Amino acid sequence: MKGRALSALASGTACPYLRAVTRPRGQRRAAPLTRCAAADIAAAAALAALAAPTALAQPAPAASTPPAAAAPAPSAAPGPPTVDGAPAAPPGPTAPAASDGSSPTKPGGPGTGSGSNPQRDSRFHFDNGVKLYRDGNFQGALVEFEAAYRISPSAGALRNVALCNKALFRYAEAAETLKQLLREHGAELSERERVPVEAAIAELEGLVGRVVIRVSPPEATVTLDGRTLTPDERAGPLRLNVGEHTVTVSAPGYARLVRVVSVASGQVEAPIELRLEATMGFIRVTATDPDAAIAIDGEARAFSTFTGPLPPGKHLVQVYKGGFEPFEDRVRVEVGETVEVTAALGPPTGDQVPSPTMDVGAPPPPPLPESSYPRRGWYAVGTLNVGGLTDAPRGMKHTDRTAVGGAMAGIRAGYRIFAPLAAEAVLDGGGFPVTGACDVVDDDGYACDSSEAILRDYQLSLLRIGANVRLMTAGEKLRFATSLGTGSVRQELTIPDPEQDLSGVEPGRSSIGWNAFFLLELGLELNLGHVLLGAGAQLCIDGTANELSHEYSGLFIPSMALRVGWSEWRPRPGARLRPTPPPSTP
Repeated sequence: MKGRALSALASGTACPYLRAVTRPRGQRRAAPLTRCAAADIAAAAALAALAAPTALAQPAPAASTPPAAAAPAPSAAPGPPTVDGAPAAPPGPTAPAASDGSSPTKPGGPGTGSGSNPQRDSRFHFDNGVKLYRDGNFQGALVEFEAAYRISPSAGALRNVALCNKALFRYAEAAETLKQLLREHGAELSERERVPVEAAIAELEGLVGRVVIRVSPPEATVTLDGRTLTPDERAGPLRLNVGEHTVTVSAPGYARLVRVVSVASGQVEAPIELRLEATMGFIRVTATDPDAAIAIDGEARAFSTFTGPLPPGKHLVQVYKGGFEPFEDRVRVEVGETVEVTAALGPPTGDQVPSPTMDVGAPPPPPLPESSYPRRGWYAVGTLNVGGLTDAPRGMKHTDRTAVGGAMAGIRAGYRIFAPLAAEAVLDGGGFPVTGACDVVDDDGYACDSSEAILRDYQLSLLRIGANVRLMTAGEKLRFATSLGTGSVRQELTIPDPEQDLSGVEPGRSSIGWNAFFLLELGLELNLGHVLLGAGAQLCIDGTANELSHEYSGLFIPSMALRVGWSEWRPRPGARLRPTPPPSTP
């Protein structure tokens, strides 16, 4: 019998099953037996149908009448043979009647009526599966046969599920389905029916290989042909059909990896090593208080413990809980490295503030309270000042015809000690190419407001080195800022010789000197993430030691100032655009 079954598997000829094995043994059939039944090869035909997609089993409802004692029937009766390679439909006269007296299923949906009939609904899906299979839609047929089996489990539906899996080249799934057939419906099969099932399982297993997938990091998600593998599947060897399979591995902080692997028949536990390449660093924060919340760079992440990827660089770790001083620490994260942080809260503050707990269903961690939000750290900005000179060097005078504009560029680098106060170093450089300045001669000379005035050009170059104290309001994104500073300024004055030699007109000269300066700046500052933007008005008063000015009053240089830079702190997510903090709620 086994040889005949395997011969049918190879040749593709078999007698299709058109009855369900759910009929009690010994039940009298409603139609004469076909030549397949006369040959008594029902079980072999079922397995032959698995290999040659020309035969399908078809269910019949269970009978309520007692079985006949004279002529015991096999668990599944064969139907008419196939015609031109297609499964034959059950003949009308032999279609079994439902045991509850309901009519066969009509096209358009499961059985109609006031109540649900599982046998009729199962038959509807089963018939649809047969039609789809004949059309070559094996995937659709598989869905229908599985639906029929879920409603009314039967060996016939399960055989057809295996048949569809084999037609889809899913040999491992087909073998598992036959194993399920023996496991759940073995009592309905005779010994002669079990033998070809076991032979088919052995043949299908020969078209299956086994692989072991090892992934680093272990917590990565692994998908095989679009299906996510469970931990149990990854723990043991995977049974895969022969051919090519696509394995995708992904994890936060790592580059996604896609690998196509080939599996040969009989392959035994071939190892597949997949290692992801890190693109970020990682941090693991553990709070000593299980009710404490954890924030990274001002964003609440978790309670008690947090593990996750972070961009390389410096990050602020905060652990906080109502009624306690928060924990704060800055750590540097490198690509592929994991930083461990153990955080303990500070002493109690005496505030009666309820804290969220770790109970199941508790809300996510609360945002950082404003008092503990980080608004300190290093910063650096570039500056551009556009302004003009208000006074001229000794022996010269500015008139309406004088162009006194110039620009200076610089760098500010400092540390924000806390929200309203920062200290910064100053380095500025630039110049003022003045044209059309009036040369003041003796009392008998030409007046500067006359058409005969002597006009001369000069260049004033400045280099400032100093320090500022910066005062700010408490706005997170937008704030008012004032800078007060002092330092030394290097002044270089160059006056070319006059175009004509006139009595009382000084010759050209060049002088370099160092003097003190005082700086005052008022403006607005905007924090967009870690980016700093600022604009304002600036006034510099440079000492002249009577070299560049008529008197000892100094050189006043007003200008408009722009600032662009980076800060180690940033506003909390959702912070509003207001220059001062919101009023406290009583």
